[in-house]
Amino acid sequence: MAQAPQRMAYLLSVYPHIRHAYLLREIRGLRKLGFEIATLAIREDNRDAADCTVEELEERASCFYVLKAGWGPIFRAHARTFLANPGGWFAGLWRALGYGDFHPRRTLFALYYFAEAVVAGRWITDRGIWHVHTHYASTVAWIMARVFPLEVSMSIHGSGEFDEPRCFRLAEKIEASRFVRTISFFLAAVSFCALRPGSNGTKLRFAGWASIRRPSQRGPQRRRRLRLNCSVWVGWPHPDRFRSSCRPLLPFLRLRSGSWVTGRTAPVLNNLPSNWGLAIV
Repeated sequence: MAQAPQRMAYLLSVYPHIRHAYLLREIRGLRKLGFEIATLAIREDNRDAADCTVEELEERASCFYVLKAGWGPIFRAHARTFLANPGGWFAGLWRALGYGDFHPRRTLFALYYFAEAVVAGRWITDRGIWHVHTHYASTVAWIMARVFPLEVSMSIHGSGEFDEPRCFRLAEKIEASRFVRTISFFLAAVSFCALRPGSNGTKLRFAGWASIRRPSQRGPQRRRRLRLNCSVWVGWPHPDRFRSSCRPLLPFLRLRSGSWVTGRTAPVLNNLPSNWGLAIV
């Protein structure tokens, strides 16, 4: 008997997007491998049909757009969810309010995310899907997983997640996910540093799209190195974990000096050359 295809949903911010062609290739590639992928996005790309490829038009026709549903479907989704699972609905609302930190502007955006999460989660569960992978919509997926019995995973692209990791609730999102994929070793190290002590760091996975540059060096000993932007580490809650997190990167690591390296992380970064034998360039 043939094995049933694995079903999952992809939650994205905008799909298909002209700058996110790699997501279209990823989804269509998974379908070729036998996965049954349902796509939903928060909003629709505003390009004209004449400006889209055939593949993009096919994806647009099959994608569910949360904000395109209108106020009626949004209200019905919330009413159905509240009547079926009032505890989950209130738990999701509380998580959204916690994300907003009761700051007026952040709380307003958090309530928007909550409204979108309930509509998206209701659409997914109505189709009998229980795993959701998200790109660029991790907050909606994180709240949605609190309302519905859904398993979530996410891809982290940076750099917005690391500007204010506490406000972004990066540690909580990682803990709530089955796994988290990063597009570079550097982002994996940053995500690991965001985790709370005792958290499961094995959830982090590196997969593709690393930004590698080859410095101009003469001779046969040229090797690829990663350029590390030190500014993202300023004010991190666990700067001492930087060493252990990035130790596997040593053969590829190169630092750039700058007067903007300040705060609690500065001593860690300033000690790297002496501790690891790295040269500041």
